[in-house]
Amino acid sequence: MMKNNIILIPTDFSEVCDNAIRHGVELAKVLNYQVTLLHVIDKATLSNLKKEQLGPAAIDEKLASIAATYKQGNDLVINWIAREGNIFDTIPKVAGEIEAEIMVLGTHGKVGLQHIMGSFAYKVVTSSPCPTIIVQNRSFEHGYKDIVFPIQEIDYVRQKVQWTIKVAKTFNATIHLYIIDTKNEELKSKFNIVTNQIKQIFDLHNVKHTVNFSEGSANFTKQVIKYASSVRADLLMIMSNNDLFDFKIAPDEEKLIFNDSEIPVLCINPRELYIYSMVL
Repeated sequence: MMKNNIILIPTDFSEVCDNAIRHGVELAKVLNYQVTLLHVIDKATLSNLKKEQLGPAAIDEKLASIAATYKQGNDLVINWIAREGNIFDTIPKVAGEIEAEIMVLGTHGKVGLQHIMGSFAYKVVTSSPCPTIIVQNRSFEHGYKDIVFPIQEIDYVRQKVQWTIKVAKTFNATIHLYIIDTKNEELKSKFNIVTNQIKQIFDLHNVKHTVNFSEGSANFTKQVIKYASSVRADLLMIMSNNDLFDFKIAPDEEKLIFNDSEIPVLCINPRELYIYSMVL
């Protein structure tokens, strides 16, 4: 599917979603993308509107006000959509309709959009037709200068390469390949092959990178977060669950997405595609 230069930012008007909007707007300015704000009018929204004796038009007015605020002094296109439905179906559907290239989703620890916690937030991510950046309270600051690229599996890992190159070249970033160490010689050989292939592609595209290994395979996720914190990483690149129909979040993925260092995480859903034809 061809994508438009659009960043989709769902919001329930909470503080954490306000930070996601700030993050997404700054990213849009760097990439010269448009922004589309989305509010899903669900049962909770309708209940709040009823309590305040307001109609659905109030949602459009609020979105318009937010857009106007961020457009001040910026040559930036910000559109908005208010759509009745539920967040799990509506957010991915809208992302597909507008052919968003990326989505920015706000979360505070395990709590994100209203009523989204833990595996529910992950369900939105894995249903999305585009990559999703999950942000907590951390601001965009200087962008993504140091990016950690964990390698702990063989399947689909190359699919992170396309977006990694795009982000790295945009921000002149350094990619930190962080590879799981294993005593299994066959598996270690496969990791070396994949790592060398990725390095070759990075070299071809003049992407700065380092190669680092974990201390054994135990607690790899914990080691990734520790390493990312040590290099003051601005972004973690991960693949979501390989089973596109299983929305249960694994403990390791949960720790990465909701890391205590509040490092933004770019989640990419696995797809059957030819990655090399897209990046070479």
